[in-house]
Amino acid sequence: MIQFTCSWYTLPPPTIKEADGKVSIQADRWLTYTPHPDNWEEQRVQVRTTVHCQALSRQSADKMQGILAHCFEALWDHNAMPPLAAGTFGMVKQVPCEGLVFKVNHDPLDYDNAINEGKTQFALNHKALMPCLGYVLAPDVQRCLLFYPMAHCTLAQRINSIPEVPFVWLHRLETFVGITEGVQYLHNNNLVHNDLHYPNVMLTERGHPLISDFGAMALQGTPNDNVTPSSEKFIAQFNGLPVKRELTSNHLHLPPEFYTGPTLEYTADIFMLGVLLTGLLEGTLCELAWTNHPDCKFNNCPAECRHFLWPAPQRRQKLRCYPGHRKIRVDSDLHVQYPENALKARELASHCLKVSPQERPSSAMAVGQVVEEILISEQPSHQLFYRDKLRPAPVWV
Repeated sequence: MIQFTCSWYTLPPPTIKEADGKVSIQADRWLTYTPHPDNWEEQRVQVRTTVHCQALSRQSADKMQGILAHCFEALWDHNAMPPLAAGTFGMVKQVPCEGLVFKVNHDPLDYDNAINEGKTQFALNHKALMPCLGYVLAPDVQRCLLFYPMAHCTLAQRINSIPEVPFVWLHRLETFVGITEGVQYLHNNNLVHNDLHYPNVMLTERGHPLISDFGAMALQGTPNDNVTPSSEKFIAQFNGLPVKRELTSNHLHLPPEFYTGPTLEYTADIFMLGVLLTGLLEGTLCELAWTNHPDCKFNNCPAECRHFLWPAPQRRQKLRCYPGHRKIRVDSDLHVQYPENALKARELASHCLKVSPQERPSSAMAVGQVVEEILISEQPSHQLFYRDKLRPAPVWV
């Protein structure tokens, strides 16, 4: 683990010198490695911003320092570099360095949350979790940069590309088993990811799954901030309970207890594993929510379903529901080639999607073992790709 500090200095106003008809302008910015500047007139400058960095290795530290030196201003300017992805609290951008991306918080008010995400992720070490190669803290401007290796694609992109690029049945299940191992690692460390979704699962060029985006992760048993007392002002309602946040299509993969449960539990991740497995089975992104209304037809909820009840009539939407007993449509090609095991996997997904947390599988490991048994029954000699010597887990620097 490498720690270092970079300081951003501002030199005096530029001086223009004329010689032989040429004009030269003195540099007005300088980034130096501290605490030992390279013999330049330190007394001529004043520190504008100091950033504190921590990296996984010396090579990562050198890359981060070079990035800061060449594009310090652009890193903080949201308009200078278009984001690859954006979420509620931050955005992901590609840096001018092959193979790296960084995540930066939107608002200075989210600075502490970004720091906690970086420090927590920096302490995690598992082959199915996206590693944080380093993070940079700039307290003066309340910005936090988290550096990651560039993934090949997201699981969402991979599923969407199935018509053009076939996603082999065994590889679909291998990918899912890898995800379950990463989730079980988090649970073994008393952590709930709380935001497993297709865009938050990255794939390497070899198809190795990497769980990412740990901004919503919390300790098991943490009080659920999404549920508020009825006396408080709220934005929306969920099954008659007030919810702090406005619910959009981005929340349809989340379990019911995310809105109504008093605490965050492991079973929430099990529900989201069911959503991921459903997408892998159907060959399309499963963007459905849930309901426990007995008369809901799972396609345009009736008004009394109260799946989403917006405070203003113009905000009301007709949304599809996702109950545990919804019939999952297995990809037609898979259904023809692997009829028995495709049905087993579908049954497992339905089990994970039970509305009641107590009815779901007991652990991510139990979910993964069922899928691994399916793999072995399909091809007894088949080695899971992340255990195969020809396809080892990625090594990051």
